[in-house]
Amino acid sequence: MCEYCGCQSLASMDEPTREHDEVVRLISHLRPARRDGDVDWMAQIAREITTVLGPHTRVEEHDLRIQLRPHLIDGCLTATGLTLTPPTPP
Repeated sequence: MCEYCGCQSLASMDEPTREHDEVVRLISHLRPARRDGDVDWMAQIAREITTVLGPHTRVEEHDLRIQLRPHLIDGCLTATGLTLTPPTPP
């Protein structure tokens, strides 16, 4: 998700944004767990990340992509100055 067009302020993005922040928080615990050689702790963190990312990815890949498509085209591309170019056939 970009930070140029306001995607993050859309109501439909509240939960996915919280989940993303939670994954980032969990990942921050991996470095000390690795430093300490605590394999059990690293495995627990990995399980927690998986618990968040499983449903998060399904929603993101299916529901949000459909909901946000008009916004992505109108908002993100306009805000960044990018354009979509159809692929050139070989």
